[in-house]
Amino acid sequence: MHQASSRDASAIACLSGNGRLLVFGLNEIKQLSSGGRGAILMELEAKEKLLAATAISQKGVKVQGIGRAAKPQEVQLSASGLAIHIGKRARKGKALESKLKAMGISAC
Repeated sequence: MHQASSRDASAIACLSGNGRLLVFGLNEIKQLSSGGRGAILMELEAKEKLLAATAISQKGVKVQGIGRAAKPQEVQLSASGLAIHIGKRARKGKALESKLKAMGISAC
């Protein structure tokens, strides 16, 4: 998992291989002193992979991917653009509106 500055981060953004994005609060992940067995960040379909998970702030997230004619593209989603992607941890999330094949995300 990539991390934004831990002081600024208030949520986690998860990106699936099918181009779905899920954003949920940091408070939904418990930190166990003994390490634990892990936590499901996002529900995935059969043979789908979690491409990225990163801690983000109110500034938003940048989605990197491949657009038309195999050109690299980057789409920035601000807090208002992320509103439809906000949900509970371990849910499927919502598909990105842009027509780009998502490859990764990073905090703004």
